[in-house]
Amino acid sequence: MNSEKVEEPITITRRALDWLTVHGNVCLGLRHPNNIGPSRALAERFLVDLEAELLACGLLSPTDIAEIHQVEREESPFGQQLQ
Repeated sequence: MNSEKVEEPITITRRALDWLTVHGNVCLGLRHPNNIGPSRALAERFLVDLEAELLACGLLSPTDIAEIHQVEREESPFGQQLQ
C-alpha cells in the first residue's frame, strides 16, 4: 500500500443498491463485539457520510435513517449510535 496516498479522496461510482448493501454490511460489521480497533471510528464516520449522500440523493428519508439507527441501537453490543 502506498501510504502517501491514503489521505487522498477518491470517487467510486456505483449503483444505489450497491451503496445500500455496503451500508448494511458496514453496520453489521460494527455490531461485532471484537470490532473495537482504531478502524472502527473510520467506519462509523464513513457511514455518517454515506447516509448524508443517500439522504441528499433522495434514496433514503430522514425517517429511514432514524429507523436504521434504531435497529443498530437494538442490535449492537455497543449501543451504537450513528450521528
